[in-house]
Amino acid sequence: MIMKYFLSILFSLILIFLNFRILVFDYSFYEKSLQSNPDFNKDIVLNLLNYLKNNEQLNREIYSEREIFHLRDVKSIISKSIYLLYLFLFVFLLLLLKFYKEIPNIILASGLFTLLIVIILASLNFADLFYNFHLILFNNDLWLLEPGSTLIKLFPEYFFSNFLKNVLTRSGFISILLVLSSLIWFYRKSENKEKNLYI
Repeated sequence: MIMKYFLSILFSLILIFLNFRILVFDYSFYEKSLQSNPDFNKDIVLNLLNYLKNNEQLNREIYSEREIFHLRDVKSIISKSIYLLYLFLFVFLLLLLKFYKEIPNIILASGLFTLLIVIILASLNFADLFYNFHLILFNNDLWLLEPGSTLIKLFPEYFFSNFLKNVLTRSGFISILLVLSSLIWFYRKSENKEKNLYI
């Protein structure tokens, strides 16, 4: 029983981390979210994304020293989140080999747990959530940037709010599909049992 819930929580984390991983490197999302921002610059954003993916050196000429060090921290956090995703996935698949009979229950519980996370995070005040997020994940105050800095102008707070909404929406949609698919499976299983009783 405990292992079933552990695997359900683990699968929920995989789902959320995976959606984060997909979106954080999706240039089309950045372009769409920032198209109304007069400070949006395609070359700068592409360079930043490639830097975060370890594909390119950061263009240091457009950032202050404080911003450069902050981006280094951001890159480290994103890298660690990806490592965690792979670790969660490895542990989940490894344990699933032993508890494969619980897959329908795990899918149902995971879908419900993910929906709960989505509802809780969506109900919180984003400004407070964003602030506390930085306090927890960063061990310095380099994220406190000047209003006129490149990063602040390029990525206003509404961008991060939109980012979170997209991650939650995607995770919520997939979790609803998981819940529905597992309920259909249980329904069909019970129907088959009833038919067998009359044979």
